[in-house]
Amino acid sequence: TLFAKHSGVQAAFVAQIRLPGEQELPHLLVGLLGDGDVRPVIAEASLVAKSLLKPGEPIDFLDVGADEASLRLVEKTPPFYVRNGKTH
Repeated sequence: TLFAKHSGVQAAFVAQIRLPGEQELPHLLVGLLGDGDVRPVIAEASLVAKSLLKPGEPIDFLDVGADEASLRLVEKTPPFYVRNGKTH
């Protein structure tokens, strides 16, 4: 619902990530693919997500296309939100 309110968001992806060498459990990673600057949407989505997660449960957001790692997320993960399309 949140992403549909922001016309610049074209797709959203979710995955679990665990950085090599870290002892912590994997945490959620949400990537937003958009037209233009998606940072304001990421800030809003972060607030919503943190209100829904357990205290201290980590979640990260990223701008898909901002770096090579974010592009790998898109290649290997189907989107859970697509503007004007089906969701998974």
